[in-house]
Amino acid sequence: MMNVVFAAPFPMPATLKFIRALGKLDGVRLIGVFQRAPRGPERRLFSDIVTVRDCLSVQQLDLALRQIRHRYGKIHRLL
Repeated sequence: MMNVVFAAPFPMPATLKFIRALGKLDGVRLIGVFQRAPRGPERRLFSDIVTVRDCLSVQQLDLALRQIRHRYGKIHRLL
């Protein structure tokens, strides 16, 4: 299983398009890092979502990625 982390501040229409495409891939565990997590059907495409106060903060993103690595192991892709 490939761990793919998708980081974005908010679930904008273009962001949701990428999430839907990633969610259709076999062998991918999709994990999100957001300030405000998606709702509705897109939320179910994620195995897990980590929320942060500021998704553009290097320190907060680093902490979120460390949490994800601790839970799921190696991160294969960060988008």
